[in-house]
Amino acid sequence: MKSIAEDDLGELLLVYRNKKENIVLDGNRRLAAIKVLDSDKCAPVENLKTFAQALRTANKTKMDFSNIQAQVSDDKKLVLNTVYERHAAAKSGKARINWSAYAAARFRYDQKSDDTDEWHITALLLKAEEKRPSITDFLDSGDYSHEVFRRLMKAAFNKKIISTNIFSEKDQRIKNTAQKKLLDDAVSKAYKFLLAMKDKKLSLSRKDKKNYADKNRVTEFLSDYKLSPDNQRLDDAKSSSGHGVSEGKTQTTSGKGGNVIDESSAILQKLNKLKSKKLSGLYNSLCTISLIQHPALMYVGAWCFFEVLSKCMGNAGKEFTGYFGSQTIQLGLDKATGKDCGNALKDIQKYGNATKHSQKATPMTAIQLKNDFEVLEPLIVAALDKSIAQPKKST
Repeated sequence: MKSIAEDDLGELLLVYRNKKENIVLDGNRRLAAIKVLDSDKCAPVENLKTFAQALRTANKTKMDFSNIQAQVSDDKKLVLNTVYERHAAAKSGKARINWSAYAAARFRYDQKSDDTDEWHITALLLKAEEKRPSITDFLDSGDYSHEVFRRLMKAAFNKKIISTNIFSEKDQRIKNTAQKKLLDDAVSKAYKFLLAMKDKKLSLSRKDKKNYADKNRVTEFLSDYKLSPDNQRLDDAKSSSGHGVSEGKTQTTSGKGGNVIDESSAILQKLNKLKSKKLSGLYNSLCTISLIQHPALMYVGAWCFFEVLSKCMGNAGKEFTGYFGSQTIQLGLDKATGKDCGNALKDIQKYGNATKHSQKATPMTAIQLKNDFEVLEPLIVAALDKSIAQPKKST
């Protein structure tokens, strides 16, 4: 505020002009300072008001809002790229007001300006900070290296130490319906990675040969970590047998394991009343086949189950996600439950459709379905009740 009162605005404001208004995307603090210098009413606290009054008196400052210099464009991507170059493009020599590595990563994630799949890394980083706020000071410091964290996370995903089933690829965020056990495990490991970086157990300094975060050091560091919970069952099987589980053999447990959907007694009771051989057969298969060994089969099966269930209720042609979305109130579900169920159904539809119709796309694991069916249990039970009340139809 002092430099603005004594001199000028400095860097031009960067403004995005949409159809209705001008939005300042860079320079908000300087704009706030101008407003306080112009009017005491804009000062949020008394000492700032007093400071602004003194500056106005000493410098005979008078703000002219009709003559504030700014770069304005209706191309939002262009403005955001300029913001990034101004603050975070230090390596290319363009940055003049540097952001921290964390701020730059967060900006790319918030604006979805990262063209790679590395948004998963920043999404989990933000969640780790949310759950473990004690790490914020380190993230904001110059000691934090996003490149080191990126190398750790990419390796952790590749080695299945952290599950990717917590993410929504469509929305580029962590799922609202992510299985708690998987999410807690991922956050805990990410936090431990950050603590190790804080203690300089991994760095980008080549002078520190022992802890330089090259491929070998990252692999060595991650060797102390177990697989994520959705992969631990397979790991235990390999350890006990001395070799991998045969891909040709279907693992069929009674629904009590960590890699199958848990049977719901409430759903089974309703299915018995409905007497639909097709729905009962689908549900039995879904609660029997391994989510890890047969992910493509499981997503197609789940898609088919909800497609048939919606038709039992009277759906005449809508996609099941839209149909169930229109039925939540009639089924007696509250708003929060309806929203959670809707998110789970969208994922099932997405991966089921992709598996059926794409020549290449296929899920690597279906362990998220275990949590999805827990979330969807009240909807399934209510839908079965409505189906039982419908006129008899062969399904």
